[in-house]
Amino acid sequence: MSPHRLRDAFAVHAMKMDDSGDGLRLLQEHLGHASFNTTAKYRKVSGVEHRDWYDKLWKAEDNGNGSQAR
Repeated sequence: MSPHRLRDAFAVHAMKMDDSGDGLRLLQEHLGHASFNTTAKYRKVSGVEHRDWYDKLWKAEDNGNGSQAR
């Protein structure tokens, strides 16, 4: 575990708690980034969250609530 990995883990956690524009700006200031784009890279999605999102898309389609793109 390095200081950089701890900083990265903190930033990812902060984005999971508040990924609004205000949350990103506050994190940018806290981390001391000059560029907003540098901070925006921390808007990562965990594998579980991505899988849940993907499953919801297919369930909606199976229930007739989604559009079929075929």
